[in-house]
This record gives sequence, structure tokens and C-alpha cells, in this order.
Amino acid sequence: MSSSKSAQSGAILCFLPGWGEIRRLQESLKNGPEAKKIWALPLHSTLPKEQQRQVFEKPPKGQIKVILGTNIAESSVTINDVEVVVDAGLQRELTYDAKRGMSSLDTVWVSQSGSLQRRGRAGRVQAGKVLRLYSREHYDSIPLHPSPEMQRCDLAQSCLQAVALGRDPRKFLADAIDPPSVAAVEAAMEQLVAIDAVDASEPPKLLAVGEVLARLPLEPLLGRAAMLGCMLGVPEPTAALLVAAGGRSPFVGKKEDVIDAQKKFCDWSDALASARALMAWEEKVRTKGEAAAKAWAVDQLLSASLLQGLSRDKGHLLRDMQRAGLMRLVRGVTNGSTSGVEAEEDAAALLETRGELEESLDELDQEDDLVLKGKAQVSATSSSDPGSDAVMASVLCCACPANLALRSKPGASNFKIANYGTAVISPASVNSSARAGNQGDKNGSSSWWLYGDLQSSGGRSYLQGTTRLEEWQVGLFGGLKFKESFNAGKGTCMQLDGWLEVGGRMKATNELLLELRKDIRHAFTWQALFALRGSSDSRSRAGAQRSAALLRAAIKMLSGQQPDPADTELAKMVLPEASSADKTSTRPKAAPASSAAPKARAAKAKTSPSPSAQTRGASSAATAAATAATTTAATATTAATAATTAKTTATSKTAKATTTAAAEPSTSSDLDGKTGTELKDLLRARGLKLSGSKAEMIERLAVAA
Repeated sequence: MSSSKSAQSGAILCFLPGWGEIRRLQESLKNGPEAKKIWALPLHSTLPKEQQRQVFEKPPKGQIKVILGTNIAESSVTINDVEVVVDAGLQRELTYDAKRGMSSLDTVWVSQSGSLQRRGRAGRVQAGKVLRLYSREHYDSIPLHPSPEMQRCDLAQSCLQAVALGRDPRKFLADAIDPPSVAAVEAAMEQLVAIDAVDASEPPKLLAVGEVLARLPLEPLLGRAAMLGCMLGVPEPTAALLVAAGGRSPFVGKKEDVIDAQKKFCDWSDALASARALMAWEEKVRTKGEAAAKAWAVDQLLSASLLQGLSRDKGHLLRDMQRAGLMRLVRGVTNGSTSGVEAEEDAAALLETRGELEESLDELDQEDDLVLKGKAQVSATSSSDPGSDAVMASVLCCACPANLALRSKPGASNFKIANYGTAVISPASVNSSARAGNQGDKNGSSSWWLYGDLQSSGGRSYLQGTTRLEEWQVGLFGGLKFKESFNAGKGTCMQLDGWLEVGGRMKATNELLLELRKDIRHAFTWQALFALRGSSDSRSRAGAQRSAALLRAAIKMLSGQQPDPADTELAKMVLPEASSADKTSTRPKAAPASSAAPKARAAKAKTSPSPSAQTRGASSAATAAATAATTTAATATTAATAATTAKTTATSKTAKATTTAAAEPSTSSDLDGKTGTELKDLLRARGLKLSGSKAEMIERLAVAA
């Protein structure tokens, strides 16, 4: 403070690495000996806009304005009365480790150009000075410029777009001005091959899943999670989850208060707490109006402006999911329809509702400085439906399959992460109490966790955005590479990404997990083929519906719920024979993405997996799911028993399906005596539309025959 005595009217701008340092310094200044002379203001992207605007105001008489910010204030903000800049020389930078396959937010030294940019924040309209908290020798040793983003980010999306354009990513990226490392490119290609987006040939060719993912404005793994959400019938919650997990938290306030507010929505997942808060706020806007929604947000420690931005992102993502053809498979969005045409109508109704909401959002005044004094009396409780929880946790695990952590010993504060590293849960997480080992370990067993980012600070690694997982979720959706391995303590188990072992207690459980993992891959391919070819391809439609029903039944069963009888029936569906049009028409009927060149589409048409090949892979899963669905106690132990039983019943089920198909009537007189349920079974087996009167169903079957 003494260095700025001569500039009592000017402000001081301090550059710090992140929010944690800002909060601690602000508390120190408020409790320090000069507290009455200082007006300390935080400046961070997570703060509400009205609070950020305070940095432009004049300080109270007799006080000096001290702004505590990050590198967001380097170039995006100009504060005219800043006369002194205090530069700590540190910043948070997102880096990607290709060997470990994970991103981390590290604390690094600022570059010389960044240091000069910070110095330029002082004296914009008057004289000023900068105080650097590091030596001149250190300044001379740091890089002139920050490393190019291409050299420190995940390249999977760039590689996918290159393949979609008909280019070889290895050669294409090698020609860049600052090319990424060969290891980073190869890691990205391995990821795309692992999720069946491209094949392993040279040059790589786009597969059906890859063509759908290339149409989405998401990283490939996030796009794959969007596909899974549509298969499970929850497109809107999935969109909310993806934008909330990838964006800023809408919760604002003191750390302890924010954690309590988050737990009202979800006490085991940071991402799901934000997603539920977003959807609850949207519901308030729809039903109560903007003013009531804003008052409710204040009461729940939520930023209305941040929620508005997340809501717009969610709406854009839903439209992109529809354009990519994913809504064709949505089941139960509005009325529980299962046919492709009806599902698309449901999707249109959903987006129409979104449009009405966005019109309301446009009326929200972001510049309104009015302090809302009235508090809405709203109960914000977390979901108590274990089936819904299991679905959303599965989607989140699919989005971040490599971001897994294991606490092997109850009571331990350290969590194992990839490459034998260790980390602790961030104190800002709803799961922060698990750092002391007093949460989540059922029956004293190991616990599995998912995290959004890994942040390094002070020599320690912190798990940000954590979610508690069940073992079966890790086994089905975790990791990109999996294989059987032998552990002296567990026996035969499944190893994920070369370090995490799942299962091992019962051989049947391992077999079920391995079979389901294989069938999940087939489910994505069926969904992609249906999205690209449309409802006219009855075989891909039937395959997509059957695979989606299998996944829904399996998740219900493994989470302790009874599967939906409709899903059980769909999982038993016998696929119709491929028509001549289906066999010859490999070119998708959906409108191609603007980024996909004709050459890339032709390559995809030659190399996309055929529906007949996918049928062979999906049959075992359908049998396992159908058997498991009849089990009354739907638990992981029951799943293991179901897997063993499935082996003995596979032959009889196949024979039954063949007999049913052979016995299908072909004339109207044969059909008159059938019940509505029997007619629907026949329609489903042929991949035909199920709705309509009995006469219409009979006519549809007769025409098909």
C-alpha cells in the first residue's frame, strides 16, 4: 500500500492464477490492518455480471479500489482508473497429456508477451506503474510467447474433421506452422479408432459413428455421450449435463454456502447438480415468468445470467443433435413413441418448447442492476429416482471415460488416477467430505469416481467436478481400452486403460460386462446408421431400436430396477431381412454436414459396417438382456446369474425366434384372429410402424407380405 500512497484516487489491479488465490487474498485484505482503507473486488468469469461491473465503479470515499483478477483482465477488460498493476507472474493453463490421455489445469509462469500485456493495463489514460513479484533474471528466462494451443490440447476433434474432409490428419497437422507432436496426433487417432469413429487404415476412413460425431459441435467423446443420451431417451437432460459439465458453474457465493446449495440438487455429482439447477430454472421461467425465476435463482445462490447462457447453449446443442439425426431414436421424449417418424415429431415438439423458452430468455434484462429483495419460496430437492441417477451417471462416464479415479482403501484421502498418479478431491466439490474418507464407501469396499478436470497447484493434484460412480458403470462405460487380466487377489477381472481393474469377484459378472461392452459398441453403430439413413431403412431402424432397448434394460437391471416390459420385448426383436435398397444404398439419406467433402462421404460409404455384420454382434446382448429382464432382483449379483443363464438359453431363444418368423401369417384372413398385442409383435418383427387401429395394422402386415 505504501507504494501507492501518491495515487490515492487510482485503483490497483492484481493478477493472480485463479479463483482460490483471489478468494484467499480477498479474505486476508478484509481481515488485515488496512481493511478499512481497502475496497477489495474479485474479477472472475464465474461471478455474476452485476458483481463484475463493480470494478468500473468509483470506490467509497477514503478507500482504495483493489481489483483481484486473473488473466481474463489482460486484454478483455479496460479499467480506466487503474494506476498500479501487481503481477504475480502465474496463470492457469489447460494442457493435454497425450500419454495419459487426460487434460489438466496447471499453474504455469506467464510468458513475456503476457507480462507486457499485464503491464499495459496500468496507465491507460494516465500515468501508471507495474510491480512484478519476480526477478528480472526470471523474466528473461521465461518464453517470449505462450505455447500454441495446438500443442497443448486434445486433437481428437481436429483429426475427426480432417478425416471428414478427406484428409490424412497425420500429414494435415504436420503441415501446420506450429505442428503438434506425433505422439499427440497418434493418441487422438487411437481415441477415434477406439470409439469406431474412423478405421485403422492409412489413410483413415470415416465410419458411420464418425460421420455423426463430425456433425456435432462437440469433442468426439462428448458427442458420443450425446448419442448415448438419445439412445436412453433423455436428450434434454443429456444436453443440460454436457453444457453444465463443460461450462462455468452457475452457483455463486462463498464456498461453504455454494456447496450446500449444490447439494440441494445433487449431493454426489457436481455436474449433475449444475444440470438439475439449469433445468429447474428453465422450468421456473416457463411456468412462473422471468422475475420469479430470477428471484428463485438468487435464493438458490445461482447466477441468472450464467443460467441464461447455459440454457442457450443447451438449446443450440439440442438443435445440432436433431440435425445430426440423433432424435430419430429418442424414445419417450413427449409421448413414448418408438417409431422413427413419431420420434422426430417428438423432437420437433421438444424444440418448439425450447423456442418458446428462448423467447422468454430474450426478455431478460442482463443490464438490470435492481437488487431482488423478495425470495421465492421454492423447494429444490435432488432426484430420488435411482434409475434416473444411473442413466445420467452412465452418460457422464461415457463423456469422460478416461477421467477415472479409484479410492482403494476406505478412509484414504488420496485417489489413484491414470499412470499411477494420486490426487485429492477439490474442496469446492459436493464430494469434498470424501477427502477425509467419510463418504461413499459402501460396506468398506473400494469406491470409483469420475472427474471433469485435474488441477495442479502447490505440488498437489485436485479432482474438479467429481461424480461418484458404481462399479458396473465403470465396467460398461469407463476407459477406452479394455481387456481381461488376472489379479492374484481378485482372480480374472477386466482391466481398463491399462491400470484400473473392475470385477473379479464372479466370473459370470466379468463375462456379462465384457459382452455388454462389445454390444454397446454395436449399439452406437446401429444408431449412427439409422441417423444417417433415416426411417426408410427398416433394418437399421430395427437394429437401433433393439440395441437402445437392450441398454435401457441393462441399466435398469444393474441399478436395481425392474426393466420396462416394452424394452424387454424390443430386445427380443428379430431384425427384418435387408431389402435390396438397404443392401445397395450405403450412402446416407440425411443431409451431409457442411464440413464433409464428397470424397469423405464416398469413403464412408465403402467402409461403414454393414447392418448384417452388426446383427451378429448384437444378438448375444439381446439374449442376455432379455433373460436378465425377467429376473425379479435386478442387482449386479443377479446380472451375473443372468449372464450364466443366458449361455444355456441362447440356442433355444434363437430357435424360438426362427420359428416365430417362419410362422408369421401372410394373409388378412390369418390375421383377423390375432389380438392387438400379437399384431404389434408381428409388426415389430418386420420393423414396421406399430401404431394405428387393428384394421390398419392388419392392412400394413398384408401389404408387407
